[in-house]
Amino acid sequence: MKQAERKEHGRQTAYLQSLADTVTTALIVVGALIALIGAFSAPKSFGYAYLVAYIFFFSLALGSMFLVLLHHLFDASWSVPIRRVAEHNACLLFPVMAILPLSCNRSSTISPLFRNELSVNNGSLWHVLQLARKI
Repeated sequence: MKQAERKEHGRQTAYLQSLADTVTTALIVVGALIALIGAFSAPKSFGYAYLVAYIFFFSLALGSMFLVLLHHLFDASWSVPIRRVAEHNACLLFPVMAILPLSCNRSSTISPLFRNELSVNNGSLWHVLQLARKI
C-alpha cells in the first residue's frame, strides 16, 4: 500500500512540475512580447523602465554578493542558510547581468535619453564629458 501511494505522489509531483514549467515559459513569452511592443510603440518610456528595472535587479545581485563576501570574511556559521540564498541571487551577476546592458550601446534608444536629460550649468552632461575628455 505504501509503494502505491509513493508512485501516485511521484506522478502528481511530476505533473505539477511540468505544469509549473509550462506556465512559467508562457509568462516569459508573454512578457517578452509585451516588452517588444512597448519598445517599438514608446521607446523613451521603455528605455526609462528598462534602466530602472535593470538597476533594481543589479543592486539585488550586488547586495547578495556583498552578503556572501561578509559571510566568508567573518566565517559566521549561523548564516549558512542566508548565504545559500545570497549565493544563488549573486549568480545573476555574471551570466544574466553581463548580457543585458549590451542593448544600452550608443545607438539604442536608451542611452541617448540621458544625454539631454542630465544637465550641468545649462549644458548637457554628455557635452561636458566630451569636453573633459579633450582636456
